[in-house]
Amino acid sequence: MARHTGDKPNQCPKCEYKSVSKGHLNRHIMTRHTNEKPLQCPLCEYKSVNLSHLKQHIMARHTNEKPHQCPHCEYKSVQVSNLKEHIMARHTDEKPHQCPHCEYKSAQISNLKQHIMARHTDEKPHQCSHCGYKAVRLSHLKRHIMARHTNEKVILTR
Repeated sequence: MARHTGDKPNQCPKCEYKSVSKGHLNRHIMTRHTNEKPLQCPLCEYKSVNLSHLKQHIMARHTNEKPHQCPHCEYKSVQVSNLKEHIMARHTDEKPHQCPHCEYKSAQISNLKQHIMARHTDEKPHQCSHCGYKAVRLSHLKRHIMARHTNEKVILTR
């Protein structure tokens, strides 16, 4: 159906989402509407709707298994998408993500989003809970808190 007719008979009762399979619809409902996460990591408190996300969590956080090896250097990653981004950024200089407002290009979509916030929309989603400081990057907020509020209780908000 998905490939040939485009028919998606499973409609979400809470939004416009449609899917070919009932399983995808159930995962959508848990992820977007009920926040139900039935899969529990046996080693920590992490929970997920998606089995592949749980497996990636275990590899990244508990076993340090990184099955995807860069053919050009020693870099390894849990996810093949991270390896592809690494190769584009470090080895091929390929930058497929183009800013719609200027000539900026990036290998990583997250860098493009941060560029747009910093240069074009002035959006700063990370707010200091101790003062009026706001930042585009979470790392900048953390650096600010360490420099300005080290003796205060640290609460990070988005």
